[in-house]
Amino acid sequence: MEQKDWKYGFAKVFRILTIPPIIGAVFLTMLRYETTGIFGNPNDFNVSIVCLCIFPLLAYPYDKLVSGNKGRESQRKMAFKFTLIGYVFGLVYAYRFGSLYLKVLFSSYFLGVFLLTVLNKGLHIRASGHGASAMAPFLIILAWGSIPAALFFLALFMLSAWSSVTLGRHTLRDVLSGAACLLLSFLVSAALFKVPLF
Repeated sequence: MEQKDWKYGFAKVFRILTIPPIIGAVFLTMLRYETTGIFGNPNDFNVSIVCLCIFPLLAYPYDKLVSGNKGRESQRKMAFKFTLIGYVFGLVYAYRFGSLYLKVLFSSYFLGVFLLTVLNKGLHIRASGHGASAMAPFLIILAWGSIPAALFFLALFMLSAWSSVTLGRHTLRDVLSGAACLLLSFLVSAALFKVPLF
């Protein structure tokens, strides 16, 4: 029993540490210092933080204070809506002011949400948004950053997947389906804007 409690305790900690707003903030900060040409000015970085991190994070207090905290499924739906709002704002900003790399970044996230919606609503495959958001930093840093940084995010993805499965939030198929959505969206976005991956 103690071993199970220990495992679940660590899974909960890793689940919290790898929620999209937190992993997104770490990712964007590392991207800022690991690469050049993505953030053309300070506003690019600041807007990215707001759109990828702050907006999704607002879903949790909103669900609790406004929606009445109706449970995990309500929280999940609210997080999806706030995340989509943030991605749309980020995409509009990137298309208007951002570099090609920033366009690819936000297009990848936005297209990823679209693919997740198709799988979840259309095909009734419960693809994990958590898995998708944990995969994105690994793919983007691997393409435009350094191998050590990419390995760091790969480890975070694996911890995120383990915690989701251990806590019963998702199956391994759910997590891998979410990750596949981000992989496909990143490849399509990079091809669309003719941005080299390596």
